[in-house]
Formats: sequence, C-alpha cells, structure tokens
Amino acid sequence: MGSEQLYESLMKEIFGLDRATMVERLTHFEGDLALDFSEEFLEGCETDRIRHLLMAAVWRCRMKERMSLASVAG
Repeated sequence: MGSEQLYESLMKEIFGLDRATMVERLTHFEGDLALDFSEEFLEGCETDRIRHLLMAAVWRCRMKERMSLASVAG
C-alpha cells in the first residue's frame, strides 16, 4: 500500500474517533515519539486540533516504521 492510501486510511480511522478516545490515545501514546500533553492542555484544545495532533503523531511513527523496514529490506 502506498503512502497516499495509508494516509487516507489513517485519516478515516482518526475521523471516526470521538474526542474522548483521541485524548486517551494522546495521553497514553504508545510509540517511539514521546508525547507529554497534560489533560488541562487538551481540554482547552478544539477537537480539530486534538485530531491534528493525533494524526501527526501516528503518521510520523508509521512513516518512521516504514522507512526502517525499507532500509532493512534494501
């Protein structure tokens, strides 16, 4: 699957989440990217901003993982 299809799939996945689920995923993010958002900060953010933060974090981790796999295979 190409990057464009992966991005579209991730967008659909994240747009299907409610605000509480996105906040939960950001505050308990499991990836090599260290996130440190306080619940107070996230409470003050608009839902679109929370969605953007989660999208960016997940996308960055997936692309890094993909690049690592490509370097091992290549």
